[in-house]
Amino acid sequence: MYNHKAPPLDEIVRRNVGRSAAEVYRFLYEHSSMDTINRIYNTSNWTVKGIAGSLHMHRDTVSRAINKLLDEGYIGIAAQKYNPAGSNTIVW
Repeated sequence: MYNHKAPPLDEIVRRNVGRSAAEVYRFLYEHSSMDTINRIYNTSNWTVKGIAGSLHMHRDTVSRAINKLLDEGYIGIAAQKYNPAGSNTIVW
């Protein structure tokens, strides 16, 4: 049986990682189990640009938030996929 655990949003805010990081974490968490076709389970392959557009944040803000979340261990990089446009897509 799957044991669903809520995201540690309160902990992220308490540890002063930042409001932007908490919003990005919430977004990634909410989208991690959606549209799982051709994806690693419980991951999100949204781009920084896509997250920024959805959350109405600047790309630099999202990038810094993701780096904070990575540094604190709240998210990790599961894989990198080659994008036909010539770049790599990171799977969070």
